[in-house]
Amino acid sequence: MISFKELITSKGVSPWQLHKLSGVPLTSVVSVVRRDREFKNIIVENAIRIAAVLDMSVEDVYSQLYPTK
Repeated sequence: MISFKELITSKGVSPWQLHKLSGVPLTSVVSVVRRDREFKNIIVENAIRIAAVLDMSVEDVYSQLYPTK
């Protein structure tokens, strides 16, 4: 399992860039990066926007962050 911060960094995107490119509020992005909120608990619209910027599906992001055993 990797962290959300590791995932976006591996895609060459900073939290600020993710916010600007996706339209997701910076506070929402930062709360997931800091682990104050889990990705699986954000609203679907924001998950879709984040996944699009990362060139991934929401399912792919989820499976990276929460792999099954």
